[in-house]
Amino acid sequence: LVYKAALKGFLEKNPNNYVEARIAPKDTALKIEEQINKITAVPELKPYLNRFHFIFHFIKKRDLQEKGKYRHFALRQEYKEQAMAIYNFRRNQKGLKDQHSLIGTVVGLDAANSELLCRPEVLAQAFRFLREHDCGENEYTERPEDLQITYHVGEDFMDIADGLRAIEEALIFLNLGNGDRLGHAL
Repeated sequence: LVYKAALKGFLEKNPNNYVEARIAPKDTALKIEEQINKITAVPELKPYLNRFHFIFHFIKKRDLQEKGKYRHFALRQEYKEQAMAIYNFRRNQKGLKDQHSLIGTVVGLDAANSELLCRPEVLAQAFRFLREHDCGENEYTERPEDLQITYHVGEDFMDIADGLRAIEEALIFLNLGNGDRLGHAL
């Protein structure tokens, strides 16, 4: 009840307010749709669904080195599956279970957690791929086609040079530009 009251009150108070929800990506478009629909299933919030913005929050984590594989092989594969699921979710409204899907409300990508064990290069391919595709026709035509990126970097480092290097790698490997953000960058 507190959750419902807080969100409804916040949204009613000002018509310019919106809800920004960060969710971890799943490995299929259907699982993503189920996750978003579960979050927005509260009947009292239905009139405000066009003011929900979702950001896929990739979790940086340690990856064990597999013999004979390149660095972060399994983790890169996991991010690739998640990126393909997001791509398919944003592209294929007709194939999804709920025809009133919230596809157009996905507005950004984020990566957070300890950067010591997962450099920006590990997420670079997934982020660049997702950012560059057209999400096709959907009912949310006022939403931007491209996804904005927030990358948390420069807060966990061995020394100042390592922290600055991670920030530069994020800018270069992720193709960050206008509208993108660096989280912390301390």
